Amino acid sequence: MSPLVHFLPLVRALPGDAAKLHRLDKSSNSDSWSVLQYQDAIATNYQVWFTHNKCAVIVWMKAIDETELLRFFVIPSYQGQGIGYHLLAHILETIKKSGITQMFLEVRISNAKAIRLYQRCGFVICGTRKNYYSTQTGGFENAWLMKKLL
Repeated sequence: MSPLVHFLPLVRALPGDAAKLHRLDKSSNSDSWSVLQYQDAIATNYQVWFTHNKCAVIVWMKAIDETELLRFFVIPSYQGQGIGYHLLAHILETIKKSGITQMFLEVRISNAKAIRLYQRCGFVICGTRKNYYSTQTGGFENAWLMKKLL
């Protein structure tokens, strides 16, 4: 049985969830989205979802026949259990059924765990975004642009 089964159903975020999503993001990422960014994503009809037990969050936007993965994380205490893989595979299958043909994402080139996960899900590196991410030391880091054909 997929580990994701224990964390379904997925819950579509509502405007009142923005602060909760920000806290989860902040516990998982040094470059978390702000409450306002979550509010805007929800208000502009991005797909903002989280597991009912609040261990994982995924945000993507549709543009005609493709999507861009904007945020995706599993909180640290749940990492390494296959939740990220199964959640992303579930979302990819769901959006494929809706007529989406490809998904894009950016990932820090230093985030080896995420890159392995994305490659395991069929994403390939298709470009580089120079100095895309800021670092905690005031510098910048490149991002890989990755895509998956569905």
